[in-house]
Amino acid sequence: MQTRKTRENSAHNPLSRPKISIYIAASIDGFIARQDGGLDWLDRVGGFDEDYGFQNLMNSIDALIIGRKTYEVASTVPDPYPGKRVIVLSNSLHSVKEGMELYCGDLAVLVTKLHKEGIQHIWVDGGTTISQFLSSQMIDAMTLSIIPVILGSGIPLFNVIGKEIPCRLASSQSYPSGLVQLRYEIITQFDDSIDKIYFKIIEYGSPLYKKSVALREELLRKPFGLFFTPEELEQEKEHVHIAGFLGEELCATAVLVPENNELKMQRVAVKGHFQNMGIGTSLLLFSEQYARDHGYKAIYCHARDTAIPFYKKNRYALEGVPFDENGIAHHKMKKSIEGSV
Repeated sequence: MQTRKTRENSAHNPLSRPKISIYIAASIDGFIARQDGGLDWLDRVGGFDEDYGFQNLMNSIDALIIGRKTYEVASTVPDPYPGKRVIVLSNSLHSVKEGMELYCGDLAVLVTKLHKEGIQHIWVDGGTTISQFLSSQMIDAMTLSIIPVILGSGIPLFNVIGKEIPCRLASSQSYPSGLVQLRYEIITQFDDSIDKIYFKIIEYGSPLYKKSVALREELLRKPFGLFFTPEELEQEKEHVHIAGFLGEELCATAVLVPENNELKMQRVAVKGHFQNMGIGTSLLLFSEQYARDHGYKAIYCHARDTAIPFYKKNRYALEGVPFDENGIAHHKMKKSIEGSV
């Protein structure tokens, strides 16, 4: 029987909705505008021939969801978000300018509808709107630009959200203007025991092992027209096999290969609809703890180009030059294990 909390979490499944991001500026003391809505203080960081990643954001999104106050500012500009679909949230407006859409209703229903219509990435803007999405646990990433000024009073960055939301710092950057930009990943929490992620070592040749092989093959080999050979699987007899579960469902897997005082981590796979939920990072942490507990000094992997940012944010460093593995470019990435015995 599905619990109420499980039903709530189902609305946040990455397959049922687009990626949703925040990109916003705030003063040092946490205000996004003066009490009267004034934004003149943002001029402090203008004139430095720098857009602070704004164009990259616009290139990555398909749509914006904004609140009434943000709309009132944006509507004074002829085409504030060129080429982007814009949805305005409001209970009081009766219409919005041509080219924008008005919505009043359940946010989860809206983003699921947008996903079905092909929207893959949404920028949510406006203090109240951002707080609503955070409260609904529907934010995946946040770029927060801190402007070097203390306003003393104004409109706060967040309204009352009503819950604690853990974030992970993905990167930070300072600019000559004094602006500091912080990029966070929002960590998805699972409050019911059925939703808790856990990992364990599984036995070679067991039913769970066969399921993990099927998962790896589906994600890592079939997209390239490849399959695991019997010889490859035979070599795994002496390896350490890790499986991750969410409830009773297998959602992640990895293989650890002992090599003297190091561990090679290979065939890391996270099932599609469990990606972008922090499970990959949890899998790395479990593997690193295994290495630490068994006295290994380092852990490394061969990463594809697309996986480099993921391993970098988990403090894996590139070593050497790219090389070919199964017809695909790979890079060696390595992390020292602190506290090894």
